[in-house]
Amino acid sequence: MNITFLIGNGFDVSLGIQSSYSKFYEWYCAKHSKISHIETFRKSIDQEIKSNKSDEEKVWADFEVGIGQYTSNFTTETVDLFLDCFTDAQENIQEYLKSEIKKFKLDNFAQDDFLRYSESLWKFYDELSEMNKNSIKDTINSSSNENIKISFVTFNYTDTLETILSKIPDAPLHSWRNGSSVYSYILNREIIHVHGTIDNAPILGVNDETQIANKDLLETPQFREFLIKAESVKALGHLWQSQAETLISNSKIVCVLGMSLGVTDAKWWRKLNEWLKVNSSRKVIIFWYERNPPSKSAYIKELQCIDKVKEKLLSYSNFSDSERTRVKNQIYVVINTKKFMKLQNMEQEIRTQTDLSA
Repeated sequence: MNITFLIGNGFDVSLGIQSSYSKFYEWYCAKHSKISHIETFRKSIDQEIKSNKSDEEKVWADFEVGIGQYTSNFTTETVDLFLDCFTDAQENIQEYLKSEIKKFKLDNFAQDDFLRYSESLWKFYDELSEMNKNSIKDTINSSSNENIKISFVTFNYTDTLETILSKIPDAPLHSWRNGSSVYSYILNREIIHVHGTIDNAPILGVNDETQIANKDLLETPQFREFLIKAESVKALGHLWQSQAETLISNSKIVCVLGMSLGVTDAKWWRKLNEWLKVNSSRKVIIFWYERNPPSKSAYIKELQCIDKVKEKLLSYSNFSDSERTRVKNQIYVVINTKKFMKLQNMEQEIRTQTDLSA
């Protein structure tokens, strides 16, 4: 049996790494370029953020969405100037993340932190309600006569996940006996970076051509390969995305951590919906960060929040009413996890942001 964890930028934020786009913008826009169109680009981001502070929906909260809209400022004759801006931002994101990652030190954590972390990987369902927890256990128990492999697909450029997993012992996470045989939870340490890493083809861009404001630029040679993420990966000849799709297809449970279910990763949310539709025994658990979470006593608000998250994932589907109802029951939500993949002495909650997760 396979269980797959999809990891986004909120994972890094929870480790104290300031990898959100808002932090990057502060750093990036404070720099100045001698190249006029790049300087104009930086100023346009800065001005938009300052003028829309009270309206988060209008701010460049997601660089990839913003860059797709920024294409409207160019023509096929000036497309090279746009690509200069895009490349400048990409190179600076790499520089910024490298400086941020240096702040993350494993020495800050005790061995007990990693033991609890290890336990959270196979007890990933522990914060669900009893009824939902039992539903996940039923799915797991249906494969009690085989090993369970836990794999990771990360949308981040960073290697923080590899760094933490290096502290997890090679021994099975957990074992159980079924008759005369012993089976285990096994950690797959071959992490798939679907958008590359800081040092290996970090892919930045939009999900598809619908997110590019100026469609005329799509006729420019290689423009699609530069700006549409899936086509960038394909053009470079990497198998990251097909490997991730295969991993998800062969899983019974998928957990989503530190992601906002944003449009620039729409391909993956459509994939999850279709994957759920194929088999009613499949489950998705979304670990969602809510800035102002409802208290446990305000159960109506909690239910509304959970429903909001489910509907956000389902918004990427074209299900019939009956299909939508069935699939919705296969989606589970944990708001502001206290346990899952948490190093205990970190104070920040895991954030669901697309930000610098690509």
